[in-house]
Amino acid sequence: MADLAFAARSAPLGPEPPSARQLLLLGLATRLTDGCAAAAPTLRKALHAYRAEEPQLDLLSVGYTLAAIDLWDDEAWFELVSRQAELARTTGALIMLP
Repeated sequence: MADLAFAARSAPLGPEPPSARQLLLLGLATRLTDGCAAAAPTLRKALHAYRAEEPQLDLLSVGYTLAAIDLWDDEAWFELVSRQAELARTTGALIMLP
């Protein structure tokens, strides 16, 4: 797992500014290799970028939710789970609720 995290951290991010997905990948890889404190700034940026995007129903939202929990960001966590629950109910994708 550490080798995969190191590989993810060394991959080029691409065009600037990095997307929420790129920041999440970098933040989670940093968390695995260097710990929570080192990953916190990048995970905060990922959460900020993701919360600014148009909400969409996908499994990647779980990664952002876990980042919010790791950061003890109750406001972000509540917003993310609330909008995912609303999207699941609206679209009929109730499998996403748990």
